Amino acid sequence: MLAGLLDLLYPPRCSVCRWRSGETLCSRCRLEFTPVPPPFCLRCACPLSVGAARMCQQCRTGETLFAAARSLTLFDGRMRTAIHRLKFGGRRELGPILGELLAVFVRQTDSLGHPELVVAVPLHPARLRERGYNHALLLAQPVARMLGVPLMAEGLVRVGATIPQTVLRREQRWANVFNAFRVPAASGDVVRGRSVLLVDDVLTSGATAAECARTLLLGGATAVYVVTLARAMPPGAVGPTAASDGGGGADSRRAIREARPR
Repeated sequence: MLAGLLDLLYPPRCSVCRWRSGETLCSRCRLEFTPVPPPFCLRCACPLSVGAARMCQQCRTGETLFAAARSLTLFDGRMRTAIHRLKFGGRRELGPILGELLAVFVRQTDSLGHPELVVAVPLHPARLRERGYNHALLLAQPVARMLGVPLMAEGLVRVGATIPQTVLRREQRWANVFNAFRVPAASGDVVRGRSVLLVDDVLTSGATAAECARTLLLGGATAVYVVTLARAMPPGAVGPTAASDGGGGADSRRAIREARPR
């Protein structure tokens, strides 16, 4: 009774902005998330300059082996704060609500196909022990549940203790994650012959997602699609615009608006 009274007098704070909203992620923060602006690469969702080719140079050269990647928002503002709190601030309660936003986005995004299996980008066991949880798995759980498809918590394992990608240049990122993942023998029969949705927090160079996709395809997956909470804006890319491509930004805004706040 006392706890209920205290909640009325002092509602719990939003985990991102600390406003006493009574929600884990308040509506004010959700409405400040920035959808990826069109035009963007049709393969990896990298923002492009107006009038540029429909695919970025990296995807045209075949470096990205996933069928398509899409991101709910840009990696800026409140979303950057939310991801940092989830990954480095111990605010694991953000995982389920951000994962629900992601699930609504996937259901509204035709370019992500019809996944038959959900897999999260894994952490190395040493990093997992240090953090106590895999933030990508927390995001993937509600995605799998709301899509009604199986989640393979160990569909991929990380076998190499890689350097954090954020401190590396683009070329170094690809070398850093090469052969860093494998499909465990116990997961092989489940992955084989299925279309896989790979879930992570941020897509920047695409190196980690591409290496995960390569590993899953070698393991027998028929196709790999990638969805992340955020897309990091490469240097020199265009900023948010009012233009519309008939889907990209609208899907994100609709997902953010429709997902249940808590």
